[in-house]
Amino acid sequence: MSNEPATTPLVRIAGVGSPHGPDAAGWLAVQRLQETGFAARFPAGTLALAVCDTPAQLPALAAGAGLLVVIDALASDAAPGTLYCLSVADLARDPPPASSHALGPAQLLELIAALEGDRLHAVLFGIGVGNAPGAMDPRSVPDLVDSILEPLAAALGDYIQRFLAAGPRELR
Repeated sequence: MSNEPATTPLVRIAGVGSPHGPDAAGWLAVQRLQETGFAARFPAGTLALAVCDTPAQLPALAAGAGLLVVIDALASDAAPGTLYCLSVADLARDPPPASSHALGPAQLLELIAALEGDRLHAVLFGIGVGNAPGAMDPRSVPDLVDSILEPLAAALGDYIQRFLAAGPRELR
């Protein structure tokens, strides 16, 4: 791989949520990835990290990218901290429970994929936060994110490397 900067980041990682409670998991994960220099694992200019307080910001972030990775808290019956990697096809087959956002992750990624066509590959990396309101103590979310950061970074790194090597059609 060349270390020459790309003009537009090919890979965009967006943490979606809010700064409050379990919904902060996506934001905190992206902030921790920034703090640990995750983007430096890839050629300069290849990867950009951002936080979004509304999924409505994602189409603008996706513009010009080849891969959009959304990291978000995901309601799940599995133990808090369970990691999920879900493609648009996975989400269409088995949508997760409703999101706290106006559009759930499945509908949002389907919309972005429809708008961008084959040029963009979108995937959700979900962080399980329990399934019932109050299932997680909001004060434990930073510790939860810290506990899954290494496996999340490893899974993201592997996924991004495969995308850079093969392109979006090979990951579908």
